[in-house]
Amino acid sequence: MVILFSILAVIFTLTGAGAVLKFGGFSKKVLARALAYAAGVLISVALLDIIPAGFSLNANALSYGALTALLALFTLENFAAYSSCSEFMEDCEVHTFGTVALAAMGLHSLLDGFNIAVGFAPGTISGVNVSLGVILHKFADGVTLASLLLHAG
Repeated sequence: MVILFSILAVIFTLTGAGAVLKFGGFSKKVLARALAYAAGVLISVALLDIIPAGFSLNANALSYGALTALLALFTLENFAAYSSCSEFMEDCEVHTFGTVALAAMGLHSLLDGFNIAVGFAPGTISGVNVSLGVILHKFADGVTLASLLLHAG
């Protein structure tokens, strides 16, 4: 099952990238909606499935782990995002690093693969829920990666 869901994740990523290559770059409005959808899927999976199960296993470890993850993501976002824009929807010059973006999305996809594999450790239901969360946001990942690489040249 892990391999099947991993293949589905790759297909969804390639579909998102293919859509950008076929139809050209999307507008900021479409990109904002795709990214909001991807974030919403992951947040809903975490809040409805992963966090309640984690609290039943070890509430203390889950609390510290979630706090550490949020702090790490906040720090990465503030130091890694290099842009002259104060808001996403503004018209301004955005500086992108194509190689860095490719490496970051590659690491992101590797971690998504680990998440799918680890999601099946407690059982099939948990694995399917985690896998669906990963798969449903991979389309937006493909759109993001192809858009970044096209913008970087």
